[in-house]
Amino acid sequence: MRVLVGEDSFHERTALHSPNGAVYELRRNLKKAMYGCVYLGVELDLIHTSPLVYSHCPSFPKKVAIKVVEKRRLFTAAATGSQEDPLKEISVAQYLEDDAHPNLMGQLESISDNTHYYIVMNFSGGGELFDVLDSMHHFSEPQARHYFSQILAGLSHLHSNGVCHRDLSLENALVSEDGLICQIIDFGMSLRFAVNEDGVVLPFPPLGACGKRYYMAPEVFANEAPFSGPLADVWSLGVVLFIMVVGAPPVEFASRGDERFCTLAAGGMRAMVASWGVSNVSEAAFDLLEKILRVDPAERLSLADIRAHPWMQVPH
Repeated sequence: MRVLVGEDSFHERTALHSPNGAVYELRRNLKKAMYGCVYLGVELDLIHTSPLVYSHCPSFPKKVAIKVVEKRRLFTAAATGSQEDPLKEISVAQYLEDDAHPNLMGQLESISDNTHYYIVMNFSGGGELFDVLDSMHHFSEPQARHYFSQILAGLSHLHSNGVCHRDLSLENALVSEDGLICQIIDFGMSLRFAVNEDGVVLPFPPLGACGKRYYMAPEVFANEAPFSGPLADVWSLGVVLFIMVVGAPPVEFASRGDERFCTLAAGGMRAMVASWGVSNVSEAAFDLLEKILRVDPAERLSLADIRAHPWMQVPH
């Protein structure tokens, strides 16, 4: 097959044949990715064997998302030390395959040929959570709690399996077409972390700035000392909640060179948000955010403590 990676549309529809017998028709480009593109696909049904004829139900097509990765670009990026690696995404999905979670986007299968990798996933018709939020400016707290609790559940499952995400963001959460289900995606920066015999997570050495600027934990941005992958994820989780309820990120970048970060580090979150003209954030939400967005990773709430916080206990 020939895949026109990087183009906005196909001149003709292209079929992807899986070794397990599935056939996917690639319909259109959904978005560009670092190493290729993500396409909307439809799984076809075999209706005739001689000659081979495939079709799909026009009323209820089996939609999938297919991430197409150019091997050439992947190997070039690896030589430059890029931390994003779709092969990690494949390996994490395979590692979690027998322990799937509804709030983590797994893969249906991965396919490879001489020039490309193809990661086949379920299709989430609601798009990125960022776009859902952007259309509303901010969520009501019940809406925020609905999505946040699912992201928290997915991240908890990931950590319980010894994996930190390292790129958690609103852009890396997809929403189902009915808006009810939220799933964490994009494990291309994920890493397995080790735990010692006392159950303490062993730190990573400095690995370079990783993730999106707004969501990056201060210790990751500084890149000066060993850091805990799970605790860096907790900071990113706090930024996700902050943007949900406030409508803007708390910092430009988590460093003393950023005025908002200095305000946050000095305990001035509430005054800063009030100065933006935002008055809809509850006392319980502020309390939770202040306990997550701590500069010292050791002072941040654990995922279990976040789950037990009073703000999380309100029915949604």
